[in-house]
Amino acid sequence: MKLGYITIESTDGYKYLVIADTHVGYEIELLSHGIKIPSQTDKIVNSIIENVERERTHGLIVLGDVKHELPTLQESYREVISFLQKLSERLEKIILVMGNHDGGLDKVLQKLNLKNVTLHDSRGFILETSNGKKILMLHGNSKPKIEDFERCDAMIMGHTHPAIVLQDSTGYIVKEPIIMKLTIDKKVLAKRMFGTESEGKELPIIVLPVSHPSTIGVNIMQIILRREVKTFTILQYVDFQSILHNVEIYLTDYTYLGSLNHVLEVLEK
Repeated sequence: MKLGYITIESTDGYKYLVIADTHVGYEIELLSHGIKIPSQTDKIVNSIIENVERERTHGLIVLGDVKHELPTLQESYREVISFLQKLSERLEKIILVMGNHDGGLDKVLQKLNLKNVTLHDSRGFILETSNGKKILMLHGNSKPKIEDFERCDAMIMGHTHPAIVLQDSTGYIVKEPIIMKLTIDKKVLAKRMFGTESEGKELPIIVLPVSHPSTIGVNIMQIILRREVKTFTILQYVDFQSILHNVEIYLTDYTYLGSLNHVLEVLEK
């Protein structure tokens, strides 16, 4: 499976693989709709380990929706327990951020008592990098703590599941997960999100795609136009129409598709 990730090195000497939205157990919900596929948990674990080894990272950060909210808690717990145990055996350090699908995740971790796993709430946390930058790591369904927002030099989030729909000259259509990098005015975002003033400097925001092999994500056009996006995301505080030239679009293999205004021009042809 294609895994959309970035790597980041912290001041404590750890190099992390950063992903979002693994939605462990999602295939169980599909089964309730008559779609039968085997458990994807091992496939997700193997993909993570493969990329950890390739990038020579020491740890993993999952930015929310570690598991998928399921009608039967026992099913959800069984899959996420397997997921966490297997990863904790292979990695030195795991940092999880709560997402809107992660109800009960804290109880699972208490039961497992994994010494190398840390859990943060959905507002996220600040990770200081080896070059002195303060990165706000969060899921994206909740506003961050204002003090963290004011301190941060950049943000990395998930939750939005960005994807792009491409069509070639023969009419073949494909949907691919993407990584988005926005550069926005921090002062403007602070005013929209908190109603307060902040230092007026550029703030990079990286939005990671979903990390489950059975789902691709939400068409970026729907995100921009806020159509069919049923859950709240802090990107709703961003006026995309005013920053189209400051949004970079990448496939998960880091192929650069162009700025959002260029991509939209191509898609409209």
